[in-house]
Amino acid sequence: MKHEIDIRKDQNLDKYEIVVENFHKKFKDINIGPFSFKIEKGKVNAILGSSGSGKSVFINSLLGATLSYKGTIYINGKDRKKYNSIEINSKIGFYTQMDFSLYPISAYAFLTNICNVMGINANLANDRIEFWLKKFDLWTSKDKALKDFSWGMKNRMNLIICFIKEPQIMILDEPGSNLDSNWRSKTYDIMNEFNATTNCTIILVVHNINEVYDNIDNFIILEKGQLLFSGTKKELGLYKKIKVFFETNSDLDLVEKTLNEHDILTFEPNSTENSIIVGLKKNQSFDDLSILNSVNIKVKTVISQQINIDEIKKTLKDKERPHIPKYLPLSNLNVGANVKNNKAIKAANDDKYLSSQKETEMQHFEEIEYDKLLTQIFDEENDLETLIQLSNSLQNDDMDIEDMDIDTILLQQEEAKSIKKMKTKQKIKDIKEIKTKNKTESKAMNKKTTPKDNDVVEVAKKAKTSKTTDIQKTLTVPNIQQEQKDNKVAKINKIKTEQINNNDESQIIQNRIEEMKNRLNKTLPKSK
Repeated sequence: MKHEIDIRKDQNLDKYEIVVENFHKKFKDINIGPFSFKIEKGKVNAILGSSGSGKSVFINSLLGATLSYKGTIYINGKDRKKYNSIEINSKIGFYTQMDFSLYPISAYAFLTNICNVMGINANLANDRIEFWLKKFDLWTSKDKALKDFSWGMKNRMNLIICFIKEPQIMILDEPGSNLDSNWRSKTYDIMNEFNATTNCTIILVVHNINEVYDNIDNFIILEKGQLLFSGTKKELGLYKKIKVFFETNSDLDLVEKTLNEHDILTFEPNSTENSIIVGLKKNQSFDDLSILNSVNIKVKTVISQQINIDEIKKTLKDKERPHIPKYLPLSNLNVGANVKNNKAIKAANDDKYLSSQKETEMQHFEEIEYDKLLTQIFDEENDLETLIQLSNSLQNDDMDIEDMDIDTILLQQEEAKSIKKMKTKQKIKDIKEIKTKNKTESKAMNKKTTPKDNDVVEVAKKAKTSKTTDIQKTLTVPNIQQEQKDNKVAKINKIKTEQINNNDESQIIQNRIEEMKNRLNKTLPKSK
């Protein structure tokens, strides 16, 4: 007894119903533990984890079904291994799925026998049987044989067996299985009511976290036999999230500002979808989004985001970098002392919002101007000379062609518009190649500096900058232009030969080179 008192003092067991110290059970292929955690009295606790994480092993040990584990499990300050199982289990209610297929006994008679085994006196047993059969809507079937019950009715009978004991600790392992959505919801409502009236400590083992998320106070997360987390919902930092879609062209920054100021978290604004993800805290609901009406923003659709073990793992990884809302929440407006503080917060939020709006407008303007240049690049009527001029325009606007900074934008445009844009990289490569060759030739021609050479350079410049219609005009040049024509044709043939080795993506460029070759043949006069 002294040992029990010492443990109670050391572990503060007036607060905790169950204390687990260094629990460890070894199997051939896996180790469960060692881990330690505490379960608070009167709270709804969820034990979560993937299949094989160790949930069932721990529950069986907690119930005393197996005692071959290392470490200690204290239940109300008593060591599970050292105390009588009947004494400890008399305060525990456990939900299990009995089939009842071979039970010809009626529901009422069966529950009477169960109450007798549990040590509940006859008068109290009759009252409880009637109460719980009515609670689970089985009173009209009390004289029906259990073997004739449907799966849903059998499952409700299993729940009655757990509740009729009115235990101090209740363990529910997938209580919603074999129940339709209506009865799953009712079962959790009954559980909450029982918890509130009796201060019963409830341990839930579930896979569908969404259905019970609002009911859970504390989480115990197991994965591959190890304890990932044990603590409150607030400490976990997991929120019930909904994805909200708005009417066309809604100001998402204004949405964030309005919701954040009312202490509603926002994540991942998406201007393409015109949507945002909203994180709802325990006392918040979809109805709280009605505050958006004050800024004339209309909600179109709401989709609930699934809470699963993967989302919880992601939350645990993000705990080191907690989410910080874009705008500061306002204090309680009903408290006079906070009015001045709220004005300062409101002013700061307004400044931040205006700054964000200006930044968005500037970014939008730059995107429009840039898209115009990209649209011209994608124009099939462009010759290679025009493409060089357009690339120079991009460089003048600090768009670094050499480092291929526009690749991402081009590839995004290609997905939305046309497969032709897949050739953009090859175009830019050809542009750079021609620019490099033109520079080399220009240096070589400058060294010669003969009158005829200067004439040739001047004509070449005019041909390079003139439009397609101007190119078709007859130019008067010296006979030496035949040599220039041959050089240009040779350069184009060289480019064509190099591109033949490329894949099908270079086909458009090859066609363009042929077109340029034909234009040169038509434009430059033949020598006599």
